[in-house]
Amino acid sequence: TAQETIQDLKQVISENQSTIEYSCFFLALDGQRLNDFVELGEVEGLSKESQLELHEDRYTERDARHHVIRLRELLLGPTTANANIAGLDAGASVFNTIKNPDGVSDEPDGLSTDADTDADKGIKADGEGDASSAAASTAAEAAESASAAGGQSSGSARPGKGSSKKSGKSKNKGKGSSAAAAAGAASSKPESDVSSSEAPVEKIKPLATEHAFTDYEISKVPPFSVVSASKAIASLALPHCLKQIILSGWNPVPRYRQLKGDLLYLQVTTIESQTYHITASRDGFYVNSSSLVRFNPEPYGEARAGQSGVRDSEFYSAHSLITLLKRLSPRFARGLDDLQKQMSQREAVEVLPFVSAEQAASPWLVRGNENRVPEAYDLGHPQEIYLRLGAQAADSLRDWNEELQSIREMPRSNLSERVVRDRQLHKWYSEFAEAAIQGAMAVVEGEMPPLNPTDPEEQHMYLRDNIFYSKGFDGRETFTELGGDAAAHVATGKDITGVRLLNQLDIDGLHTLGSVVVDYRGLRVVAQSVVPGIFRRQETTQIVYGSVDSGVTVGADEEFHKLLEPVAKALHFGEHAVSDESGTEYKLYTSADVKGLTGTDGRKYLLDLFRMTPMDIEFLER
Repeated sequence: TAQETIQDLKQVISENQSTIEYSCFFLALDGQRLNDFVELGEVEGLSKESQLELHEDRYTERDARHHVIRLRELLLGPTTANANIAGLDAGASVFNTIKNPDGVSDEPDGLSTDADTDADKGIKADGEGDASSAAASTAAEAAESASAAGGQSSGSARPGKGSSKKSGKSKNKGKGSSAAAAAGAASSKPESDVSSSEAPVEKIKPLATEHAFTDYEISKVPPFSVVSASKAIASLALPHCLKQIILSGWNPVPRYRQLKGDLLYLQVTTIESQTYHITASRDGFYVNSSSLVRFNPEPYGEARAGQSGVRDSEFYSAHSLITLLKRLSPRFARGLDDLQKQMSQREAVEVLPFVSAEQAASPWLVRGNENRVPEAYDLGHPQEIYLRLGAQAADSLRDWNEELQSIREMPRSNLSERVVRDRQLHKWYSEFAEAAIQGAMAVVEGEMPPLNPTDPEEQHMYLRDNIFYSKGFDGRETFTELGGDAAAHVATGKDITGVRLLNQLDIDGLHTLGSVVVDYRGLRVVAQSVVPGIFRRQETTQIVYGSVDSGVTVGADEEFHKLLEPVAKALHFGEHAVSDESGTEYKLYTSADVKGLTGTDGRKYLLDLFRMTPMDIEFLER
């Protein structure tokens, strides 16, 4: 649509099977580079007949780190790097288990629904063939890989400078939709995936009234083998592409090499047991001449040129790490292609990472030892924090509140604008919830120092990565007459309900904070985005609506009062009088405990929304 940005189009290209190796590139129209954040409708001269050119871009250290992260995520298949971040036994989609309760049938006469195409069987047959013929093909592949390495465990050449017209790359340039069409054409030929030795099987189509949940008992509790993410991933039988891809021990890059364009050093071990030391540079990736005991950052192809078994220098370099590894390891190339084919044949509910759903999919009742044993030894796991955040963790410093309010202020006058806005909101909430969960766990485990260490523990407040944390205790004695800590525990959940109500109303000019409540190890932690200027205690950030001191002083700002009129109408709130300690009356729509605050960014925020819902009248009578 015209409302989507160039960045959205780049995301589609990078996720497309035919252009999956690209992550650092830019799009150009008639030779002019396009701004990633410009909407398609605002690009001058862009029409339906226009063709956009894909040009490889120069890497930054951040781009190189994200390129490696993306490769690791691709190799994981339809999983997340840390599925059990918020629970011991994270759940997964039961869709495939419902459709195929006994797994994918190996028998030629196995029943199949419309989604279980012959291509699925072809992929499985290919996978089995790969496993059975691995011993026979290992020698040839190892010889080819050894030839690629020149008889050594590493080798390379420096990539070409910035041009996107290198051999083997220019055919991937062009219109973004052309790349999508190419991928569609590739996925529309399932016959090529079917083993020629298999006899054609006539499919038994289900009745028109049948669907995946026809005989499924919704009320029946499924066994753990069905809902467990680890079991579900194991059942996919995903192909292995690499043994290991980690940061090299020669990091960080020496300063004199930074001036030559080196960004990162990687160590990759292929399925053929060949180890390569790879340099991520500003122009791309190339195999260097280092080993585990000697640092030599020079390109292997240039340093060993002319030696027996060493290929030309261009063979050992590429703009994309994926392209380079495909050259160095035949089994990586075949495994990655098979993995992408399997993902293209899977249902969307099995492949797409529904982040917000995963956070709520961990049950209270979990299995025992299986959750305590890591599935595989991977030195790359403890390095992922560095890859994601950088050496100084600068990428973690996000202004969560500004991001949220900017997304809410996006236009929403038509369906396309609302879809773009809601998509951004969902992405923000998912990322904020994940960060809040990790921070709340650190609070409970004592890993985060409080802002007020001299105060009692129940009054401690915490701040990390622009997220404010507090415990669900009655630290300020607000609920002394209502039940103390027990009442405060309930009020935090009511506050989330109030935030949800205001978000559903979506009133222009009225803002709420990003809020998450986390229960961990018997303690409740509230995580919120930070109101700009709230720690400065300036006059511009004082409470202007409601009361912050239990009715001693009351604010009734006219602008806030008028802004709350549509809220009062939607929630059936009546205007009522509230008196302060001196007896002066003020007209409010909400409870005095609901606070209105103006931040230094000029926006108006509502806080402490636990009294946005009325008390049950039966509770009062009893």
